[in-house]
Amino acid sequence: MKSINPLLAGQVMPAPRPSPASEEVASDTPATKKPSGRQMMDVSVSRFPDQEPPCGDGHNQPRRRKTIKKNAGDGEIALRQHGYRAINFGDWRNYVQIGCTLYLRHPALDTSGHWTIALQPWSTSQMRRDLLDAGLSRDAELIPRYLGMGNYPSHTHYQECVGGKYNMYCPLMHKPKAGEWPTIEKMLRHIFGAQYEQALDYLEILYRHPTQNLPIILLVSKERQTGKTTFLNFLKEVFGGNATFVTNEALRSNFNAERAGKLLILCDEAMQSKKDDSERLKALSTAKTTHIEFKGKDRYEIDNFAKIVLCSNNIVDPVYIDPEEVRYWVREVPHIAQDDPQMLEAMKREIPAFLFSLLSRPLSVPVALTRMWFRPEDLATPALARIKRLCRPTVELDLAEFLLDAMDHFGVDQLEYTNSDLQALLKAHGRDIRDAHRIVCKVWGVSRAANKLAYDLYGDWMDKTSRRTYGRYYTFTRTFLEGLVPGSDACTTTSNTNKID
Repeated sequence: MKSINPLLAGQVMPAPRPSPASEEVASDTPATKKPSGRQMMDVSVSRFPDQEPPCGDGHNQPRRRKTIKKNAGDGEIALRQHGYRAINFGDWRNYVQIGCTLYLRHPALDTSGHWTIALQPWSTSQMRRDLLDAGLSRDAELIPRYLGMGNYPSHTHYQECVGGKYNMYCPLMHKPKAGEWPTIEKMLRHIFGAQYEQALDYLEILYRHPTQNLPIILLVSKERQTGKTTFLNFLKEVFGGNATFVTNEALRSNFNAERAGKLLILCDEAMQSKKDDSERLKALSTAKTTHIEFKGKDRYEIDNFAKIVLCSNNIVDPVYIDPEEVRYWVREVPHIAQDDPQMLEAMKREIPAFLFSLLSRPLSVPVALTRMWFRPEDLATPALARIKRLCRPTVELDLAEFLLDAMDHFGVDQLEYTNSDLQALLKAHGRDIRDAHRIVCKVWGVSRAANKLAYDLYGDWMDKTSRRTYGRYYTFTRTFLEGLVPGSDACTTTSNTNKID
């Protein structure tokens, strides 16, 4: 008779783990159950609420999952019961391989409330598990493969694959359809007034030839509720994920990944009054390529076809514009007499009809006349002239104002001064303008008399008289000087004849 170990005396030995063949017999053994009648889980793991807990002891039986209900539209988005997942991971159409990297394509909601297609790096092993769970493991061979990424904008002949590369440009959501678009026409006539045809040309070129350089649009107004922001939102609705809203800080920042490959860069409440800011905008509007920089990553170069649209309530100096600059189109927008909160919704419904009209409308400027398509004189406005005058260097404005004061003092509309006469007068009146000769010749482009000729020198400010003398003089007229000084009669604003009633 075998002896009993005293350490085990009085203890009950644990029952052996039942084999799979004996599970039916062991099922009669009572077990702890939930109020619902299901057996409690013996392992603590976090799971999605839409997944069934494992049956039995959690080791020998496979996990069961609810079936995924696919979207009836395209079958790509699976909507689960509790909203934890919105992608059908078992559908090969949601994956794409670019180079040696696998991506999951999924809808993404941007800050403006628009849905776009985004790429999320994905592991190959996870993809195969997802397809295996759906019983479609062989579908992994159907996943499209591309050599790399590219950006090839097109609205009329869009292709996802161009030259073996994946096209990062987003297709438009709206399809052209014949119809009327009175609300869009009303808004465009309100904003662009007499330049309505040029505005239609701009939008048609933007739609049919997205790679063509176009001028920088700047909408300004002192008043609120003029329709500037509505116009930006309209452009966003038309071009969807190919347009992005940015801030002033984002335009100045070196990290510019948010506007990489975008067709339209929209900025509300723009304030780019420094010369460096203006140079950055001009380079972005005309450069063939640009560098994209992420935080913590190396810069890389991509093709650039960005168009810039700015809005501002500052009509004085929202953007620094050089007097010789030809890349800006500035419109001063009048106040809307009666605000319509449903105007944008009405414009959204008219977008298909508007796009259809752009495809059949002949351009008023059929060929490109400059690198920005339009001639500078076709886009000239009083608002643009005013900003250019205000952006002149202070020394130029001081010299022009001094000469206008001299004309008012002597009661004439024309003055003739040589370089030495002008320096003597400035010194006598305490004006330290040492570059007067360079400003007159190089900046203003005023030429001197070819030979020494007689002229009337107005130099006696006490008696307001002139004396006859000789020299190679410059001729200054009142009309020319008033065109240089802001606030003069030549600096007019846009009339309010184009208000929306």
